[in-house]
Parts: sequence; structure tokens; C-alpha cells
Amino acid sequence: MKNDYNAILIILVYFLLQLSHSAYNNYSVLYIESLNISKKWLTGLVVNISVISEIIFFIFSSKLVRKVEAKNLLLFSCFIASLRWFLLGIFQNVYIFALTQVTHAITFALAQLAFVLILNSKFSVDKTLDMQSLYSSICFQLSAFIGMYVVGSIWDTSTQLVFYVSSFIALMALIISFKIKFE
Repeated sequence: MKNDYNAILIILVYFLLQLSHSAYNNYSVLYIESLNISKKWLTGLVVNISVISEIIFFIFSSKLVRKVEAKNLLLFSCFIASLRWFLLGIFQNVYIFALTQVTHAITFALAQLAFVLILNSKFSVDKTLDMQSLYSSICFQLSAFIGMYVVGSIWDTSTQLVFYVSSFIALMALIISFKIKFE
């Protein structure tokens, strides 16, 4: 029963964490273009800073895994996600956006790594398959579906509000993360 409760909390945390990325995943190019970048190719470069930082992170991640517990990786990822979105709410600036793109290695890649570590250490093979299915369907697909509409409904009101809402959602994920039992 305890493991089922933890499984629900883990899926909820990852759902919220991915939901907080909805503004970024669905509207980042529109946001950057609203900042009036003169060269269109720079939009692609700024967006892809996150991909580059994620690749670099994964290259060196095995060293991190040996030193830090999965729970701490998850907590740190949720905290940085909340901070990332809050900063984007405060500063509507392409340079700040580019700098926060580097944190994608933490807010996305580190969270994925923590999920794999949690699965490998806390769940049986049968439960791992169930968790991966829930992770893909709920945390990625359902969060993208809901997030697109939530962000879209707020977008026309205020892009700053979109990022504040994203920050709040990531903060909720952080708070719920503390309730997961990892022992």
C-alpha cells in the first residue's frame, strides 16, 4: 500500500513538473519572437540552448548519480524549475531567457534521471513497466494536453502571468515531493 501511495505521489509530482514546462514547450518560440529578435535564426539558437545543455548534462550525469540520492535530485529539479519560471515572469528579456535555457538540464534532464533512479531502486520490474506507462501517458501527454489549454487561455492576458503560474505549479511539485517516502 505504501508503495502504491508513493507511486501516485511520484506520478503527480512529475505531472506537475511537466505541466510547469507547458509554456516553454508550447509557446517558447512565440515568446522569443515577442521580444523582437531581429534575426530569426537567433530564435532557433536561443531555443536550442536547452538541448545543448541537456546533452552535456547527460554526458556527465553518471558521476552525479553516484554522489546524490534520487530524492535530492528530484527536489532540486522542482526547486530550479520554480525559480526558472519565476525569473522569466520577472524579466521579459531575451538574454535572461537564454540564460534560463541552461537550467533546462536541471528542470528537465535531471528530473528524468531522478525518475529512472527512483524506478530502479524502489519498484519491481512489473511495477516499473506500469510506472513508465503512467509516466509517458500522464506526465507527458496529459500534461501537454492540459498545459496547452491552460497556458493558451492565460497567454493573451499576460505572458508574465503564464510564467508565474508555471512557477507556482513547479512549487506545488516541490512541496508534494517532500511527501514521497524513499526509504
